[in-house]
Amino acid sequence: TTGGRPDSPAPSPDGRWVVFVRYVGVFEGELMAVRLDGTALHTVVGLDRQTVLADPVFHPDGRSLHLVVRTRNKGMGILQI
Repeated sequence: TTGGRPDSPAPSPDGRWVVFVRYVGVFEGELMAVRLDGTALHTVVGLDRQTVLADPVFHPDGRSLHLVVRTRNKGMGILQI
């Protein structure tokens, strides 16, 4: 990655992708995806400076992701993508 700190890698069920959270600040992060060969790095979802993403997990069928979302003002929840 360029900049930020990668955390919480999670492989896709088919073994072709890895998603991870890239932190660029205390309350700023984005969910990234990259192929296992290191190509096709891209942002899946980026949120504002008030939101922290954590612990992405693929659904077993590989069609969706779940991750923890924490905000300064609204607490914690689960986001499905």
